Amino acid sequence: MKVEIYTGIAEKNRPIDVHQDMLSLFLDHYNTNFPGCIINVYNNSASEKSLKILKDSGCNVLSFSNYDKYVNEDKYTKMKSEAWKSSNADWIIVCDIDELIQINQEELSKLDGVDVVQFKGYHMIDKDSTKDLRQIKHGYPDKLYNKVCLFRQNIDYIKFNQGCHVAAVPKKCNISKLKYNLYHYNVSTFNEENFIEYILKVYLNLNDLKKIRSKYKTSKEANVKLAKAIYKEHCNTAVKLI
Repeated sequence: MKVEIYTGIAEKNRPIDVHQDMLSLFLDHYNTNFPGCIINVYNNSASEKSLKILKDSGCNVLSFSNYDKYVNEDKYTKMKSEAWKSSNADWIIVCDIDELIQINQEELSKLDGVDVVQFKGYHMIDKDSTKDLRQIKHGYPDKLYNKVCLFRQNIDYIKFNQGCHVAAVPKKCNISKLKYNLYHYNVSTFNEENFIEYILKVYLNLNDLKKIRSKYKTSKEANVKLAKAIYKEHCNTAVKLI
C-alpha cells in the first residue's frame, strides 16, 4: 500500500505559529507511521536549515513562490485540492507542517469501504510546562480542526475551502468521521505568553479586526485580559491525549 503526502512550508515573515522543532517532528511522525511514504513539500521561503532537513529525509521539494499567508490563500487551497491528482499512491494525506494525524499504515489497511477520513482536531497545549514539543501531552478540542486530511487517490475530486478546514467530496464517498484524532502543534497555543502575543500581533491586526478595534475602541489591556480568559478556558477543556 502506497501513501503520498502533500504539505507546504513558509518560514520568512511568518506569524508565530510554527515551532522551530516542528519539521523534524512532522517527518519523524509520518515516516514512522507510514514507512516508505512519499512526502512532497511545496516550498515558499524555507530556511537553508529546513531545506537540508527536507532533502536529507528524501522529501520532494517543489517551488511554491508568490504565496503569502492570509493574502492569497486561494493558491495554497488550489495546491491541496489538485496536486495529488497525478499520484499513483493508494492513499493521499494533505495537511500542514504542524498537523499530525493519529493513524498508522496498519490501521489504514483495515479501512475497507472507507474513501475519506475526517479527523477530530485538538490544539496541543503545554499544560505541564515542559517546553519540549515531543513531551506535550494535552490538547483542547476545536471543531474548526475536524478536518479531512486523508483520502483514497481514486476519488473523483476533493475541494477545500479557504484555510482547508472544510472539504467537499463526491456524495458516493464513504466517510469515516471523527474516529481518529488530529494533533495541531501551533506554537501560539502552547502557553499563555505565546497565546497573548498571537492574539495581539496576528488576529487583532487583520484588516477586519482592525475595523472592530476601531469601532469598539478596544485597548491593548482589554485584549490581553480577553486573551488570558480565553487561554484559561482552553486549559480547562484540555484533555490528556498522549
